[in-house]
Amino acid sequence: MNKIKFVLLAISFPMLSCCACTEEEPRKPAEQPETPVEKPETQPEAMTIQITSAVPEAYFRAAEQKGTVEVIEYELKDYTGSMAPTTKPAYVYLPYGYDISF
Repeated sequence: MNKIKFVLLAISFPMLSCCACTEEEPRKPAEQPETPVEKPETQPEAMTIQITSAVPEAYFRAAEQKGTVEVIEYELKDYTGSMAPTTKPAYVYLPYGYDISF
């Protein structure tokens, strides 16, 4: 019985794999015009150009009142495998002057 299944599979696989073959030539991409066609600016593009500006230099200077980045760890389960409990880190930014007592 297994020999019959194997023979049928061996015969049908090559036949099925050839079904996707075709003699049709691949399509050529559409030819581009010699001169580029200018697209009219849409309203959002025109507004974006008008309302944006350069980033101020002050944004690139180091802050005088720096916050801190704290690492906390939390427990969870490994949902992709054995469901064993595991611990992961989370990095939390605390702004300058943050008081934990609140």
